[in-house]
Amino acid sequence: MAKLLGDIKFTGKIDGLSFYELNGKIVVRKTGGFDGKKIKEDPKFAKVRQNSTEFGHCAKVGRALRLSLGGATKKLKEPYLHNKIVSLLRNAVKLDTLNERGQRNIGDALKNTEAKKMFQGFELSTTYKCSDFINAKYNLIPEAPVKLDIQIQNFLVPTPNHIMRIRYYWIALNLETLESKTTMSGVLELTAQTKKNQSNTISFINTEIDSTKNYFLIEEFWYDNADKNAPITEQRGIRIIGVI
Repeated sequence: MAKLLGDIKFTGKIDGLSFYELNGKIVVRKTGGFDGKKIKEDPKFAKVRQNSTEFGHCAKVGRALRLSLGGATKKLKEPYLHNKIVSLLRNAVKLDTLNERGQRNIGDALKNTEAKKMFQGFELSTTYKCSDFINAKYNLIPEAPVKLDIQIQNFLVPTPNHIMRIRYYWIALNLETLESKTTMSGVLELTAQTKKNQSNTISFINTEIDSTKNYFLIEEFWYDNADKNAPITEQRGIRIIGVI
């Protein structure tokens, strides 16, 4: 890299050289770039093509998962949520031992118990993690009908005026066609008074089971304020409890 000195300053390309501004100074580089034909055909770029194929697959699965949660992800206000989900999927796809590199996919990766473990407790929110607000035991019974028993042992209610609301999602996703169906539970409401007076054990049952789909179980929490004149709290979190 070279720097342009003197009073004459400009940006652009001349005779194979590219002039551009970097940190307030004009720098010069040789004009270059990737040769598209080489990337597609040259054996030296085989890994690049394989990585690109698997990345594209993970990006599509990540988008399908995100859209399956509807407006919940928008309310989360997580700026790099898609990248975060894709990163999880890219790590999981490496555990597909049934296919060669470049053909690995999430569906076959999830036949590996270790890949499933990567999804357990995965937090979609960086700022407000469900694990910081809810302490619960989950018993997932992966038989028809699929059942989740949830025993909430402790939870955080900021003030007596706050109401914690929790909702669960079953996302039935065909990882080949990316067709999905989302089933939502009712909303569980927890207050400081609830915390004192009862143990919170609930069951969420999904009667539909389809062997062509994987089922992602998602937990979402947020707060409302019983006092409408009180400031609105923005704490909201989503996490993956498990996948079958």
